[in-house]
Amino acid sequence: MEKQWSHPTVQEMYLLAGEYVINDVGVLRPGAYCWWRENLFHGPYGSQTGFMFFIRTDGGKLANIIKDEIIPVDYQAPHNPSLPDELHPYNAELPRVKNY
Repeated sequence: MEKQWSHPTVQEMYLLAGEYVINDVGVLRPGAYCWWRENLFHGPYGSQTGFMFFIRTDGGKLANIIKDEIIPVDYQAPHNPSLPDELHPYNAELPRVKNY
């Protein structure tokens, strides 16, 4: 998906398998967790391995608001999580599932 999107609700995502790239977050690997507040644009997204994740919203059903601008997916996106200070000691990038 070479676009950014947001939702009118909070969105959570937990990656079970594969890799999932989000340009502004980095390469997610199994066990990765993301949380976005409502109306915050994020993305674009892509996967070269395939993926499986749980996704849920809080505050209503999932609805996508998608920008028109095309932005290429960066499959080498740098590790860039947004974490509270107390979680920074646990911030470590894991090895790739498969090198491309």
